[in-house]
Amino acid sequence: TEAPKAEPIELKILSMNTQNADYDRSGEDTIEIKYQKLADAISEKAPDVVFLQETSSTISIEGIRTRLEGAANYGTVWDFAATSSILYNKQTFQLISQGCEQIGEADDEDGSKYDRYMVWARLRHKETAATIVVVSVHVDYVTRACKAQLNRLGRFLNPHFVNIPLIPG
Repeated sequence: TEAPKAEPIELKILSMNTQNADYDRSGEDTIEIKYQKLADAISEKAPDVVFLQETSSTISIEGIRTRLEGAANYGTVWDFAATSSILYNKQTFQLISQGCEQIGEADDEDGSKYDRYMVWARLRHKETAATIVVVSVHVDYVTRACKAQLNRLGRFLNPHFVNIPLIPG
């Protein structure tokens, strides 16, 4: 017997580099204005999942999340070591598990400039019960380091999430 075909799920995914959300280098009067502009840009798209790069504290993540339209509907996946985070719509998804893995270290043999981490979440779609894995990562700009970090990411994800759709951001 043939396995039943899975129904497609339509999702809105947004990935955003916040340009050091913890610091106001944007020229705005206050960091709160920067958070509001980021939140407005996200809210305009009403995404199901948001990947945020260069958010390295709960202050910046919550500064953005709490200003979102429907902020209470968004859950957060974050780790103190990481500079990436994930927001997910709690009306669309249930968080099953989450984690953080180091994929690069400052001044390692691959030429990494900074410590690099990936943050991941396993989410269950509430309507269909389908499971997906979402991964927020901000790899190094040094080509050799970038390739090495992506390889480490794959070596971690492949054995842990077999036959589960993976969405990186």
